[in-house]
Amino acid sequence: MHIASTGTGPVILFLHGFPELWYSWRHQLLSLSSVGYRCIAPDLRDYGDSDAPRSVSEYTGPDRVKALVRTSVPLLPRNPTWELMAPWTGSPITVPAKFIVGDLDLLYNIPGLKDHIHNGGFKKMYPFWKRWL
Repeated sequence: MHIASTGTGPVILFLHGFPELWYSWRHQLLSLSSVGYRCIAPDLRDYGDSDAPRSVSEYTGPDRVKALVRTSVPLLPRNPTWELMAPWTGSPITVPAKFIVGDLDLLYNIPGLKDHIHNGGFKKMYPFWKRWL
């Protein structure tokens, strides 16, 4: 697995989306490491310089985090083909959470998403969610 890492101190883990790489976070890595954080951004499995395990049983991930910040892409309920996430179906995110999105973001303007965010759906999934728009 390819991992970009810089700085020392409390860890911030940056995870890219499709079809990006660790490089998407290059500016944030440098900025936050300069103020006392250890910033880590992997190329996720089968992206960039990271290989993909052959078997689902070889996939693992962090079991504990102190907080979660999502940008642009909200957490949505699990799709039944997402086999690895099956044990967490219906489980809320129980750490402090932030969701950052712009009013003109394409994903924010998908039909039904604003209603999901502002009228209770998000609060069920993120009990400690704080709104950032």
